Amino acid sequence: MFRRIKLAILLLCFGHGLRADSTTYYFWVEFKDKAESIALLTQPESFLSKQSILRKYAAGIPITNADLPVSDAYLRQLQGNGYSVQFGSRWLNAALVKTIDSGACAKLRDFPFVKSAISLGYKENPAPPDYDTEVSGIADKTYIPIKSEAKEKSTYGAAFEQITQLRVDELHRRGYDGRGIRIAILDAGFYKANQMQLFDSLFQQGRVLFAHDFVDHENNVYNDDDHGMQVLSCLASDIDGIMRGSAPGADYLLLRSEDASIEMPFEEALWVQAAEFADSLGVDIISSSLGYTTFDDGKYDHRLSDLDGKTTIISRAAEAAASRGILVISSAGNEGDVSWGKIAVPADAEHVIAVAAVDKAGEIAGFSSRGPTFDGRVKPDVAAMGKRTAVASASGYIVKSNGTSYSAPVLAGAMASARQATGYNAMQMRNALLRSKSPDTLVGHGIPNFSDSVWMPAKRNPKSHEVQDPGFIHWVPSDTVRHAFVVATQFTPEKQWRYKLSCDCGKVWSQEPITEIRKNWYGTLIVPEKTGLHFLEVTDGKSKFKESFYFIEP
Repeated sequence: MFRRIKLAILLLCFGHGLRADSTTYYFWVEFKDKAESIALLTQPESFLSKQSILRKYAAGIPITNADLPVSDAYLRQLQGNGYSVQFGSRWLNAALVKTIDSGACAKLRDFPFVKSAISLGYKENPAPPDYDTEVSGIADKTYIPIKSEAKEKSTYGAAFEQITQLRVDELHRRGYDGRGIRIAILDAGFYKANQMQLFDSLFQQGRVLFAHDFVDHENNVYNDDDHGMQVLSCLASDIDGIMRGSAPGADYLLLRSEDASIEMPFEEALWVQAAEFADSLGVDIISSSLGYTTFDDGKYDHRLSDLDGKTTIISRAAEAAASRGILVISSAGNEGDVSWGKIAVPADAEHVIAVAAVDKAGEIAGFSSRGPTFDGRVKPDVAAMGKRTAVASASGYIVKSNGTSYSAPVLAGAMASARQATGYNAMQMRNALLRSKSPDTLVGHGIPNFSDSVWMPAKRNPKSHEVQDPGFIHWVPSDTVRHAFVVATQFTPEKQWRYKLSCDCGKVWSQEPITEIRKNWYGTLIVPEKTGLHFLEVTDGKSKFKESFYFIEP
């Protein structure tokens, strides 16, 4: 994680007198193949949610061998030989295992199905720190009590400058506040978030869809570090005139993958686990304010040559997430004014949006990490306000704090609101964001302007003149279709959405209700049967929308 103030943690560890026999060692094991898992390709619903499947089809992304679970037989063999399997990675065909044997690497490589095994560090299992005494981020303690009148007289209160800098308030004014978009926040904990007034609407409306702690293997993420809660406040806070985030209407998954008491590379593997879990539940955006450069044990430190987007476990996984239609937004890092200087991983991954930090005037923050990547690509990609950014504190105050940990979620929420407005898939969103012809290695393509017309199309109807607003976010993609496709809308039906798919011979291939695939989103997968001319009708009991297309069997 980005460098944090850990005095309280160090004192607690020293006071517990840890013994060597309390040490757990972590290893990353990559497999040669997926063995019997191949048969599951015809049953994606057995390992992915409906939302995940629909997101992939909507973006034209096939479900492949890389989406399959790792071989259960391999995991059982590891378990049977005394290794505790934390999880199996679908994307990287690997597993994170734990053991008390520090020399397990060589033994793991002896299994015939193992391609490689490396050490990811160790943990001496200290008692958890007292997070009431810890300060997260690079804090500049300007306190604004939540119950008092905020300094700014606007809807956004203390967040006014960070919201209006991106002009995301223009999207909000038109009713686009991230509603229906799923955002996964990967962080170190969300201390007291479920008790805070800033998040009342989020919890009362049931928009925290899932919370899980991948460090301690439990569903309570509210008793750990407060960094994730601060990040969440940049996105989801919602008290008029006090503080409002950049996506106050979105749905959230709160996932703890970072252990704030230590810095070891196995935390990168836990990030992979959380990201794959988020994918399986169909998230649209991953917002990650975690980055890795050096570790508590220097022998695991990354080298600048690792910043190629292809070397580290976490960057490979982040790229895999992006390739599956997830918009991955990552803090660039807070190493700009120290010896490392460069971005952290996974911000180096090619299709990850790495976010730099600027102040309210748009000037680069001194601590914001620089590019380029080791292989010469421009990073960071864009910038948002990360200096004196308004965030919540567990003590019941809003503070102004510094870090790309905050510029990333401010940007992520803006992207969620823009995605609701446009219906763009992840790649279209990224392309719309990165439009500058002369990006640099400080702020990339600069500070986005979400009042730009590219984020506010007059209509969302794809091509048919018969399809009028509110229209369909996903519709027939073209006159000639070669694969299954998604039909989806955010328009609440008069009665119930239904569709009918027929051919020119008059045969009806299918006709079914269109279900609510997420809150206020209705969609279904259209699967043509044979080559030929097809007709699609969609009705909500009052209005009817029609389209014809020619299907060619792939």
